[in-house]
Amino acid sequence: MEHGYLLLQTTVCNRPAVLILDTGSPVSFAQGRVLRLRIKDGAVSFAYDDMKPLSAQFYRPDKVALDGILGNDLLRQFRSVRVDYKAQTVTLED
Repeated sequence: MEHGYLLLQTTVCNRPAVLILDTGSPVSFAQGRVLRLRIKDGAVSFAYDDMKPLSAQFYRPDKVALDGILGNDLLRQFRSVRVDYKAQTVTLED
């Protein structure tokens, strides 16, 4: 958590990235490009989906260093999304 935002430490195209978990966002994106899921050996990461154009506007929150948003388009691919605020973890169940 930072300034009220739930931030996820993850990777996009094998590079470290910080994404805001935003269930209200219809699209997931980073660096101005739509994201797609990569799941390998139970680990979740992301890559750019250059087959989909980005159709969203993003207003970067003040004082929060981030690379993009993890939105509902990718979150709904999981059976459940569990946030443990005390442990500061997010669990995505397939």
